[in-house]
Amino acid sequence: MENIKISLGKINLNRIKTLINEIEFKGKTRTEIKTYLGYTTGEYKESKTNLTDIFGNIDQEVLTFLNAIYEKYPEINESNFKEVMTELNLFSDTYQYKIKDIRQTKEELISQRTEREAEQKKAEEKKAEEEAEIKASGNLTDHEKINLGTKEIAKRIRNTLKERFKDCVFSVVMESYSGGSSISIYLMQSNFKVMQDFKDLSEEAITRYLDDGMRTREQLKTMQETNYNQLNHNIEEEYNKDVWNNGIFLTEAGYNLFKEVCEIVNYYNYDHSDAQTDYFDTNFYLHLNIGKYDKPYICEVAWNDN
Repeated sequence: MENIKISLGKINLNRIKTLINEIEFKGKTRTEIKTYLGYTTGEYKESKTNLTDIFGNIDQEVLTFLNAIYEKYPEINESNFKEVMTELNLFSDTYQYKIKDIRQTKEELISQRTEREAEQKKAEEKKAEEEAEIKASGNLTDHEKINLGTKEIAKRIRNTLKERFKDCVFSVVMESYSGGSSISIYLMQSNFKVMQDFKDLSEEAITRYLDDGMRTREQLKTMQETNYNQLNHNIEEEYNKDVWNNGIFLTEAGYNLFKEVCEIVNYYNYDHSDAQTDYFDTNFYLHLNIGKYDKPYICEVAWNDN
């Protein structure tokens, strides 16, 4: 709306502003008439609700009127104040709220409810079939995974790793935060090498790694020789010594180890996220590491409880 100059005393200035605000508010108010079926009784009823769209656009009729007032009275002063007030009051009194009539017949509502119930039943049956297939395969359903809780899952993973990999030491840490939870797995010790020595890397592997220009040969050498590395849990389908696996160049034994670790973890996890739409739905986030920043990984004698 256009700016308007108002040259009035404080009392009359407030009266003008208040009336204009009331008209603008009316222009954002809608009346909705609809019919519905009572939730418990199924009785056919009608409702009428006033809806104020505070952040929406003003009704074009109101906008046109106010712009016409501003054009007719580029300045409101003591001489034309009463005339302007009369026009504003007349419009405010005669303005009709916009009505959105979305009433439907009882038959239409019953038909729509029947369709919704049929779709819901079909969805429930499909979900039950999917869960039965998951159970038959020996896996857990999403519901069962959620009900276990991340703390219990971390405990189970810790025990499974200890039993499955007797020649390794793992640290399994669960963390909770407002956006969900995570499980961090650290390989702390093993009696076999999980990272390739830099001297054993092929020139092809090094060249492919350095192609993006983001790293240097010296940085790669440091990473391969450092006993603390954060890994990517997206495992390659097959091992290739010349391919960057999980954030480091792994040995075949290291690749097989972390691939099985991820399989153990994924028994309890699910991920229905869609990064393209910023939709995230996962039971928990997984972080894989070789060593810790304050406690490096050790490759030497196998560890056991005895």
